[in-house]
Amino acid sequence: MGGRKEAINASLETHEDEIKAHHESLEIKPSFNRKPEPITEMIHIAEEPTAFPWGQAESVGES
Repeated sequence: MGGRKEAINASLETHEDEIKAHHESLEIKPSFNRKPEPITEMIHIAEEPTAFPWGQAESVGES
């Protein structure tokens, strides 16, 4: 991953108290973004686009 780590770290340091207060108010824990299983196990994409209802065209006059 890329990014501007120096700029990001400086911003995080500058706003550290504000960020901590925000996380405490929403009860966000450090492990919030860590999921018990990989995203590839949680999300499934159909091989055929029409396998899902939103991949099928509506007939004229339907809504």
